[in-house]
Amino acid sequence: MTALIAAGQPQINSGFSGVAPKAKLVAVRPNVSGKQVMGTLHIMEGLDHLFGLALQMQKRIIVNNSWGLFGCKNLILPCRVVITRAIAAMDKTNLILTCWAAGNNNRSCPQPNAYCMNTIPQSVCVGAVDFRRRHHGYSSVGGQCYPLVPTVVAPTGGVLPYGNSWRDFGAQGGGTSACSPQVAGALAILDTAFPQATNAELRAALRAGALPLGSD
Repeated sequence: MTALIAAGQPQINSGFSGVAPKAKLVAVRPNVSGKQVMGTLHIMEGLDHLFGLALQMQKRIIVNNSWGLFGCKNLILPCRVVITRAIAAMDKTNLILTCWAAGNNNRSCPQPNAYCMNTIPQSVCVGAVDFRRRHHGYSSVGGQCYPLVPTVVAPTGGVLPYGNSWRDFGAQGGGTSACSPQVAGALAILDTAFPQATNAELRAALRAGALPLGSD
């Protein structure tokens, strides 16, 4: 789903064109524990791999994260501190630009929130609206650590907030995971047009070019 939305090529994917069909994709699947749990170490290994690749190529990599760590409670300290600080440090090099799905906790949690690494100022946090530009009820608003999220929203016709992403996409294209790669593709186009721009400038350009939907 992520690859198709961000960089689908019509001649390969039955005529489906992604946001940035000429983008080069690098797929990263972190290892997980024996219990199929992805922890802080696995996330850091994935980021480290991409950062090394960006250093080798001396080209910016747009890291699309169309997942969140599900749950209503605040994340444990290692996730909050280690990952957010690593992302902030990598952002200073202007070689790694992170884009995150806001998360789908809005309906189930007493205080809807998106996670710390999704919402730090150095991340582009993407929420979900429908095709009439109305907020999808499942899309998280507000952050655990930084409240001013989402950074931008993108449209999706789907209304299923949870479950298997591929099933949701096949049925109706739901979830903030269907929105984040749209914005990652847009950032790839901006990066191609303005390769000398800083990450902060690309984030500012993205927001400046977005359609204001109101204070809510």
